[in-house]
Amino acid sequence: MKIIKTIIPLILLFVSSFAFGQLNINQPGNLVLCDSDGVDDGLTNINLVLTQTEILNGLDPSLHTINYFESLIDSQNSMNPILNTTSYINTSSPQTIFVRVWENADLSNFELTNFDVIVGVVPVVNNSPPIEVFDDNTPDGFATFDLNTNNIIILNSIDPATVSVNFFETQMNAISNTNAISNTTAYANIANPQTIYVTVTDNDSGCFSSTTLNLIVLQDAVVNIPDA
Repeated sequence: MKIIKTIIPLILLFVSSFAFGQLNINQPGNLVLCDSDGVDDGLTNINLVLTQTEILNGLDPSLHTINYFESLIDSQNSMNPILNTTSYINTSSPQTIFVRVWENADLSNFELTNFDVIVGVVPVVNNSPPIEVFDDNTPDGFATFDLNTNNIIILNSIDPATVSVNFFETQMNAISNTNAISNTTAYANIANPQTIYVTVTDNDSGCFSSTTLNLIVLQDAVVNIPDA
């Protein structure tokens, strides 16, 4: 009898693990987006499908189904799945999205996971007036500028400690956030007038807004009258 009592639990354990095999899926990283609808309310359109490849972890998508849910209970019971998965509007930020993945050939073989949707703040900036300086040496249209002169105007009421302000010579560099101007307090212009591209990036979310800044070199107002 002692031998039988020892064997039966082992058999049951083996059968249980065989009958309820778990899928080898991943818990995806959080979806961090920027509020892109023009209203800074933390809500925006989200493509939840972007997480599928990471979730499946190499599993064949044609052999498995992924559903997204707004609550853990719904994901456990496979009820009320999110229908518009490619343009889902979150209800809060952050918001936890629950995921259920199952094998199409065996609906009892499923696994649950989750991730957070985080919608970041996009700084709202003002347009900047041009920065005008007089030609500091020979009248060649080149001078030295402090690009930070109008930062207060650009930031409006934004706390400067919460954002990063960068200046670029081209729009492409501003978009890709590469080759930022390093000497912003003594920048030598390369054209007159010259357009500088400005980005203001939220330090927490990484979301940014952009604007432009015109640099203009003025000629010295002194008029030389020759002696007759």
